[in-house]
Amino acid sequence: MYAYAVQGCSSNDNNNPVNNAVTASAKTNVKTGDQPLMLHSIVVLEVIQVDNYTYLRVKEGEKELWIAAPTIDTKVGETLYYENGMLMTDFESKELKRKFDAILFVDKISKDRSFMEAAKDSPLVMPPGHPNAENKTADVPNMGSPKETVQQDIKIEPSKNGKSIADILKNPKLYEGKKVIVKGKVTKYTGGVMGKNWVHIQDGTKYNGKFEIVITTTAELKEGDNAEFEGPITLNKDLGFGYFFEVLMEDAKLVE
Repeated sequence: MYAYAVQGCSSNDNNNPVNNAVTASAKTNVKTGDQPLMLHSIVVLEVIQVDNYTYLRVKEGEKELWIAAPTIDTKVGETLYYENGMLMTDFESKELKRKFDAILFVDKISKDRSFMEAAKDSPLVMPPGHPNAENKTADVPNMGSPKETVQQDIKIEPSKNGKSIADILKNPKLYEGKKVIVKGKVTKYTGGVMGKNWVHIQDGTKYNGKFEIVITTTAELKEGDNAEFEGPITLNKDLGFGYFFEVLMEDAKLVE
């Protein structure tokens, strides 16, 4: 299974999950040669039928996501199964007159788990009017950001009791589960994803090519703000649907 390094985070109230992080690895379920596929079990929360296609808001574990699939007769509360898919961001459905920050297009979906386990050889094919995967492999777009994140010319010293971003990235296990103070410039801000605001900050330091940390908070900011946060560091955070954060500061508070 291919792994993609991503840096960003985007969604809205209707389109839940996630995005990227500076130390994240996004592992999408796209067929790649003889690589094994992961069978996903999802519960239907909402169904929208259009010509030749079904849009589904679903739940996998504690995570929610929008999925677009070939027409399936299903209803709220049913359990469905799918394996491979292609993640699209900033996708606008002309039929629904609606824009999805993140939506997963799947080529096969079924109520029958055994059927899904047997169907492993079909290419990813989308109906007319929807994104089409011509190959069996597809890069995950840089979610929520049209360009790759780059290190900015920033120099912000940590506060007396704080840590630099390089400190955290160099020895993440040292800070796991502990509250840390970190200060930096907001290089990306996305509000309302999974009930939280997602903030990317840089302070000018880096370690092993990584120079940014992602923070979840209820505080409202904007790109370009200088801010200081205090919050616990979580390692190896699995947000579901193939998104995995090596380092994440969760539920951080602004330090006044």
